[in-house]
Amino acid sequence: MKVTGSLQKRKGFYYAFIRVLTNNGEVKQISKSTGIRVVGKTKRENNSNLRKANKFLEDLIIEYEEKESLQSEEQLIVWIDEWLQRKKKEVKLNTWEAYEVYYRVHLKPFFEPLKLQIDEVTPRIVQRYIDTEYNAGQSAKSIQKYLTVLNGTFETACDFGAIR
Repeated sequence: MKVTGSLQKRKGFYYAFIRVLTNNGEVKQISKSTGIRVVGKTKRENNSNLRKANKFLEDLIIEYEEKESLQSEEQLIVWIDEWLQRKKKEVKLNTWEAYEVYYRVHLKPFFEPLKLQIDEVTPRIVQRYIDTEYNAGQSAKSIQKYLTVLNGTFETACDFGAIR
C-alpha cells in the first residue's frame, strides 16, 4: 500500500497525518506536528506556512515509503528469492530447478501471506509449516528437501547479519 497523508489544523499548528499499512494488514495512522503555525502576521506568511507544511508532509510520506521499502526487502520471501538466484550459479541446473519448485509450490504459498521479516521467523512458525506439509500428505523426506531451501536462506541471512 502506498503511504498516504493529509494536513490538519490543531491548536494553531499544522499537523501531518499519514496512513501506513502494517505487516498484519492493518492501517496505522501516525500524526506529527510540523511546528508550523497556521496563522501568520500576513496573508503572504499564511500562504508560505501552508507551503512549508505541505513540504513537511511530502517529506514525511517519502520517509515512510522508504522505510516500508526497506522493510519489504527484509521479508523472508525476498531472502529466499535472493538465495535461489545465488544458488543458480553454484549448483547443477536440475538441483536448482528442484529448489525452485520446492519454493514455488511448497514454501511460498505458506510463508508469503504471513509477510514475515527474516528475523521474525521463529522455530514455532517453522514447525507450523512442517505440520502443514505433513498434514497435506508430504513425507518426512520431502519436507526435509523443502527445509534445505529454508535453511540455506537462514544461513545466508546470518552471513549478511540480518539475523543472529
